[in-house]
Amino acid sequence: MSLVVRFHPTGMTRQQYDEADRRMQEAGVWPPDGMDYHVCFGEDGDLRVSEIWDSQEKLEAFGQRLMPILAEVGIQPGEPEIYEVQNIEKRQGYATEPRPPRREVSRSARSGDATSMTKGTRRVV
Repeated sequence: MSLVVRFHPTGMTRQQYDEADRRMQEAGVWPPDGMDYHVCFGEDGDLRVSEIWDSQEKLEAFGQRLMPILAEVGIQPGEPEIYEVQNIEKRQGYATEPRPPRREVSRSARSGDATSMTKGTRRVV
């Protein structure tokens, strides 16, 4: 069962967040196995984090590696809010899939004939 995990660290700044991110990448623990999404948002000095995890076990395994790094940079994560996911929906082709290459078609190619080209009337789709 997937989980939504929400953190509201006390007074977290962009500088602290960026430093923790840098240290996790250098340690080779970022992005962690089992985390599907990570979003940091909010105002500097009041940043929050929301994540989607595959399981409680993978979240806890990463927490063992994360907590010392947060302590080193002065982030007090507080108690996370953890919820079971009821449903996840996402747009087709969003974020994880490369965008298809652009192609030029003429304005007269409205009937699906994307191969016709008329000089001066091309558009990019």
